[in-house]
Amino acid sequence: MTIREALREAVERYHTIEQVTLRALLRHVTGWDHAAQAAHPDDYRLDQAQVEGFLALAQRASQGEPLPYLTGQQEFFGLAFEVSPDVLIPRPETELLVEMALQFCREHPERRRIVDVGTGSGIIALTLAHYLPDYTISATDLSAAALAVAQRNAERLHLSERLRFVETDLLAALPGPFDLIAANLPYVDQDELITLPIQHWEPHIALSGGKDGVELIARLLDQAQVRMAAGGLILLEVGYDHGPQVLRLGAAAFPGAEVRLFQDLARVDRVVRIKLPESFSRS
Repeated sequence: MTIREALREAVERYHTIEQVTLRALLRHVTGWDHAAQAAHPDDYRLDQAQVEGFLALAQRASQGEPLPYLTGQQEFFGLAFEVSPDVLIPRPETELLVEMALQFCREHPERRRIVDVGTGSGIIALTLAHYLPDYTISATDLSAAALAVAQRNAERLHLSERLRFVETDLLAALPGPFDLIAANLPYVDQDELITLPIQHWEPHIALSGGKDGVELIARLLDQAQVRMAAGGLILLEVGYDHGPQVLRLGAAAFPGAEVRLFQDLARVDRVVRIKLPESFSRS
């Protein structure tokens, strides 16, 4: 079966799937990129196993399963990460938090005690380690399955020696002090979650932020009070409507800190930045 025939067959069977998704699945199965597919639609032929694999993935896509789970990977900040239904699919919006973390580390090279809380597939910790080649970074998660994915990502990116993965509840097993805490914790309101299509595919433990969406963030700030170094930084990704609430939580947890809200490229509230004063003393 040629490329053209395979695509036509998939469209006839599963007409709701976008062409870009079908071509991504075809690339995953055959290794032929979009340029090759476009240039040789009648020359390149799929063998029977490839046809069956492609159509099976197309069927799953037609049922709403996200493309990264079908291909087993997702790009983030220029790096390719393994993903599975055990972890949240990386979103480009999280790149803002990573950019802010990198800026802090480059401006303060002496501050090297970094932890990524709720690491999931490891995208924050591993991206920081990749772009900060002489840093060692800690990463925590409550899910052993998620940490297994993160560890495999560390291996494929050749970063295992500079990552410390810890299975724990937020920061419970780590005494600190930390110069930088970065966290993209679950922040979907519990009631809102049941209305979203993603609830059928992505792990609830990686999505649900409790009744008001900020329960885990509030708990993290409570733990961080006795674990942050003076002059340190906390970066929190937040839900689109949680910014003001997290600003209040941050100001209450760290009186005297500079607490600010930043928007992403779509002008949606995305990251709360808590910069501690040099006079900060752990309680």
